[in-house]
Amino acid sequence: MKVFKPYHGVVVPLVTALNQNLSIDLESHGRILERIIQSRAIPFVLGTTGEYASLSGFQKELLVKATVSLAGGRTLVFAGISGNCLEESVADAEKYAGFGVDVLVAHVPCYYPLDDKQTFQFFNTLADRCPKPLIIYNIPLTTHYSIPVEVIEKLSCHPNIAGIKDSEPDAARTENSLRLWKDRSDFSFFAGSSSLSVFSMKAGADGIVPGTGNLFPDWYVEMDEALQNGKIWLADELQHLTNQVTWLFQKEGNLNRSLPALKIMLSEMGLCQPWVMPPLCRMEAHTESKFRQEVMIRLKDIMDRKKALQE
Repeated sequence: MKVFKPYHGVVVPLVTALNQNLSIDLESHGRILERIIQSRAIPFVLGTTGEYASLSGFQKELLVKATVSLAGGRTLVFAGISGNCLEESVADAEKYAGFGVDVLVAHVPCYYPLDDKQTFQFFNTLADRCPKPLIIYNIPLTTHYSIPVEVIEKLSCHPNIAGIKDSEPDAARTENSLRLWKDRSDFSFFAGSSSLSVFSMKAGADGIVPGTGNLFPDWYVEMDEALQNGKIWLADELQHLTNQVTWLFQKEGNLNRSLPALKIMLSEMGLCQPWVMPPLCRMEAHTESKFRQEVMIRLKDIMDRKKALQE
């Protein structure tokens, strides 16, 4: 029987909605956040999908305050404190906890190359000083370092480390991790690779963190509930459909292309404007126009197939 832990379910890493002048678009932020909460998913602000590394300290504080205020206690709120300076991460942790954040998330510092001992010591120290539970974030795509499962296992014994968000798209690694932690009541595993959502949950993952959840948070919640209710066929169908949605923006390339593409799709759905923080930038006008036309035709087809599942 699945062990339900304090931290589980669908966690959506929010995009950061921006105005043309690159200020925070709080109206759009609220619109996206409300869809996530109404879908019974959990918001995660200041993650990779939220362009956290390009935001100022003031913008980060504004987003965290707004998220906690708009959530109004209806759901947990996760917030990222990743950075290259331990003291700044600790200071952010203290501020965000003061604003009302429930869970903190951090990946390794990614300027200097790290070894396993340094990684262990960093997270151990950060967890000691965090006023809220800490979730480790493994994302080699941006940090260029994969935290060994053995190091995470040692860190999992820290009383203030509540889990791991693993965004490494490695099915074997996921299986190895879940053999260690799926029955642990004090340590949660969140799959950060959306294409492995169903695979991970079948293997015992406690939750998923899909960037595509900004578009359709309810589809991932349905996927989770389908698995809990033994409707494996439905979960597999939803995985297939969400993979196709993800491909629409990820086919543009790495994060420097896929994040602007994701915001264009969100803008077509009336959820936010398509602006991104430098050094990222929007597509050229003619490319963006073509992308909008093509992607919405394909998205409509996917949405029609999703509707057919409910009939």
